[in-house]
Amino acid sequence: GKDAQQKGHWEKAEAYFADAVQRSPADERARCGYAESLWCRGAQEQAVVHMVEAVKLSGDDPERLVQLGQMYLAQNNLPAAMRQADRAIAANKHLASAWGLRASVQRASGQNDEALAAYHRALSLQPHYPEAQVAVAELYNSSGRPQRALATLQSLAGQYPPGSVPPDVLYRQGMVLKQLGRNQ
Repeated sequence: GKDAQQKGHWEKAEAYFADAVQRSPADERARCGYAESLWCRGAQEQAVVHMVEAVKLSGDDPERLVQLGQMYLAQNNLPAAMRQADRAIAANKHLASAWGLRASVQRASGQNDEALAAYHRALSLQPHYPEAQVAVAELYNSSGRPQRALATLQSLAGQYPPGSVPPDVLYRQGMVLKQLGRNQ
């Protein structure tokens, strides 16, 4: 199932994981894989049901809580997503992805200052966290601090080998530079 997922064969992965869940319903890895496959195929409600079960079977593993929270966030169920972030942080306050989830929920709720603080907490735990760094840059830029946004994007770009900076990061840098009147 994992091999099929890595190759992007979601229907095959779903079939393999469905079989694994049937044979071993108490295997949280099979449940999680099945949930991921269902999610990627567009069966979001079913995916959440199986991820909830995977969380239970894992004994509330913080990483599984984050995965479930991200599913809730994608469905715009912000209270449920925040509950999962809080549970993950309570279980492991050093898990950067849990702080990143909390920040994303806060940002979606319009709590930009709180989101910025939570993103910075995530970055203090995991300095190379591109999703958080891009979100921080966007928050800085939207709050009228383009130089902070640029510094954040330049820091992110500096973490990649020369010539391999993702185009999205370069594009964002260019937009901020244009905003600052640094067209050259």
